[in-house]
Amino acid sequence: MTVSAQVLHAFRWNAAGRISAQLGNWLITIFVMRLLRPSDYGLMGLVAILMALFGLVNDLGAIPSLIQRPEIDRELVRKVFGLVLLTNGFLYAVAFLGAPTYAAFFGEPQLVAVTRVFATTMLLEALAAVPGVLLRRELNFKAISLIDFVATIIGSLLVLVLALRGLGVWALVFGTLMKSLCNTLGLLAVTRFRLPPLFRFSGLHGVFSFGIKISSASIVWYFTQNVDSALIGKFLGDHALGLYSVAANLATLPVTKAMQMIQQLAFATYARVQDDRETVIKYLLESLRLASFIFFPTCWGMSAVAADFTTVVLGAKWQAATPVLQIVAIGVPFRAFTMLLYPLVTGTGRPEVTLKNTVTTACIVPAAVLVGIRWGLTGVCVAALIGILVSTLINFDRTIRVAGAGYAPIVSVCLPSVVAAAVMYAAVVGARSALFADLPAVTRLAATVGVGALTYAVMTMTFNRPAPARLLQIIRGAA
Repeated sequence: MTVSAQVLHAFRWNAAGRISAQLGNWLITIFVMRLLRPSDYGLMGLVAILMALFGLVNDLGAIPSLIQRPEIDRELVRKVFGLVLLTNGFLYAVAFLGAPTYAAFFGEPQLVAVTRVFATTMLLEALAAVPGVLLRRELNFKAISLIDFVATIIGSLLVLVLALRGLGVWALVFGTLMKSLCNTLGLLAVTRFRLPPLFRFSGLHGVFSFGIKISSASIVWYFTQNVDSALIGKFLGDHALGLYSVAANLATLPVTKAMQMIQQLAFATYARVQDDRETVIKYLLESLRLASFIFFPTCWGMSAVAADFTTVVLGAKWQAATPVLQIVAIGVPFRAFTMLLYPLVTGTGRPEVTLKNTVTTACIVPAAVLVGIRWGLTGVCVAALIGILVSTLINFDRTIRVAGAGYAPIVSVCLPSVVAAAVMYAAVVGARSALFADLPAVTRLAATVGVGALTYAVMTMTFNRPAPARLLQIIRGAA
């Protein structure tokens, strides 16, 4: 099977599994949001900040290095496994012992117990890390997708059951733990991974040399992605953070879940073809075409209907999250572009470019958020949007120069979808105010969604037929 055929096969299985799992998870999550309070999501958001930081250094970059290397042997796998177990065990101890200090910083006593229990996921993920790498190296995303589907559904159902029983934030904690446990057991069962860890790390210089650049970039990226939540939690409180977390998660959900799938596949694919520059550029343009075609209408459409969406889907207690959803969703497609750059430069052996990109973003976005926080949640969202747009332009220019791609082909594959989505946005906003203003919220939401879908379809069939045509080819399995 050729690399292109393997990539298409992997993409189809990965997409099918992830989309199915996330649709189920999304429906359950929306129902759970109506049961829980914003403060519950605020507490979970604070825990997620700490766990995300630990997740960036829990393998010292050895896991992506294992994927990127052309050849690996049994001894190297055992050493990396031992390294991952040691680092995750150490970080778990740090989280357990440091939980009181972390909770005191935010003035949330309940964070102590929540942090200590949630940190258990690090131990489970340590066992799953190497088996997951072995499947990704083989582009065996069929197994990965099926495992993720089962784990996501089981975890989501547990969240729902516990939320119905009134457990509040603990429903989210135990649901996440269950998903992690199912994922770990599934990977161990499918790969039959039984290699014992080797705690002798001589000969890992090449792994650490590559991995330290990845870890450094990841740490800077973490800072950029979480500074808004940390500042809101510290200065505006857990209720405001809950509103922001839920709205931001809804706005980024289509991109975040899809990009997790795409990044895993793209990293392994670029590593396979890193010496074939023409093929690298071909995959880059194709990923940008499809990302633009899917993410701009999805995210900008969500922004256009945000007011009715929060009222109908989430309920009145979440109405204050509407401005956050409207603003954040505008910038999400540009975040997707940034996320597409990471596997390109890393998979082709240029992790220093990733580090430069993340440092650029870390200098711009947090500074913008610091300026905007004086105007509350809306100020944070507007400032972050401006920062994201500026940093994306700078990073994109740097990366395409490294890749050897030109602006003309990139504009030609992206611009039609951007224009179509912009026309759709204007049509939805205009129809809502001029035609549907007096309708009930449920009816108005359905009507505006219909107007948006029809407008985008007409624009696409008139000016952008290659994008849906290529998407259909991929779905059918044509290379």
